[in-house]
Amino acid sequence: MQLRYLTNENGEKTDVVMKYTDYNDIMEEIEDIRAIAERNNDELIPHSDVMKMFEIVEN
Repeated sequence: MQLRYLTNENGEKTDVVMKYTDYNDIMEEIEDIRAIAERNNDELIPHSDVMKMFEIVEN
């Protein structure tokens, strides 16, 4: 990822310029992290119980 920084008259970074595709990639990652955080308190079901719910017998 290539970034360019814009600075003010004091040399302080004020903005970042990046490729639009890189921006979209970052936004997708943020959405994934947000979705994971929202599911953090979901009830977990053991694999064996799921198998029983779908009547799947493991060998």
